[in-house]
Amino acid sequence: MKDFSQTRIGFLGAGMMATALAECFVKNSICQSKNIYASDSQPDAIKKFTEKTHANTAPDNSVLVASVDVVICAVKPQHMAEALRNLRGDLSRKIFISIAAGLTLRRLSTLNSSINRWVRVMPNTPALIGEGASVYCLADPNDQEADMITKRLFTAAGICLSLPEQYFDVVTALSGSGPAYVYLFIEALTDAAVQGGLPRAEALQLAAQTVTGAAKMVLSSHTHPAVLRDQVTSPGGTTIHGLLALHEHGFPRAVHSAVVAAKIRSEELSQL
Repeated sequence: MKDFSQTRIGFLGAGMMATALAECFVKNSICQSKNIYASDSQPDAIKKFTEKTHANTAPDNSVLVASVDVVICAVKPQHMAEALRNLRGDLSRKIFISIAAGLTLRRLSTLNSSINRWVRVMPNTPALIGEGASVYCLADPNDQEADMITKRLFTAAGICLSLPEQYFDVVTALSGSGPAYVYLFIEALTDAAVQGGLPRAEALQLAAQTVTGAAKMVLSSHTHPAVLRDQVTSPGGTTIHGLLALHEHGFPRAVHSAVVAAKIRSEELSQL
């Protein structure tokens, strides 16, 4: 493959995640708009994609794949087989990256026998603002080029980790579904503050920033959350009373149960 700066990236599917990733690639100078292509059966999706990225479009999937070096498959899992079925030409050297939840590398390999360089990625929605958490695995662990390209692309949208595929169900339950758990927590914090007398707009701003700041403290300090929690918890103070109330109402157990339930559902979807 040519120098990475000249690598052509194609998106099968031009929805919200594809658009966000393409924007991240351009914003972080990973590649130029002129080297990004997209195809989608929905004209509105293509229109929004090009308005935000100034990238190229292709009339169909076959033309797109023929025009690029790396294909990011950003269609819904139930539409993946149809999107790949009729691709033609020499596909053997092209890298195909799937971000479809639940589709294993083994399943992907059956959808078009001409594709032999698969990468599976589980991103999450904060990638929309460049704060995503992505995990990837390679069909061929020795494919250094695919490894480098995948990590370089998805690091533009946040952090990107390489893990064996056996962990993908729990990754889906944690970072894939996790933003929804955090939104619920922010909503609960906000409602409690409103009940305490704060105006809703200010309560929401403070709740969201508190979650953001606490998360950044964990990442930047490389300190265990329990240690950081203790630093906030003064003897006989307000925080210890709040923490005790959370434990009494089963907060840690509820979070644990949510991740377990989501993992089980991910396992079920992988078998469909």
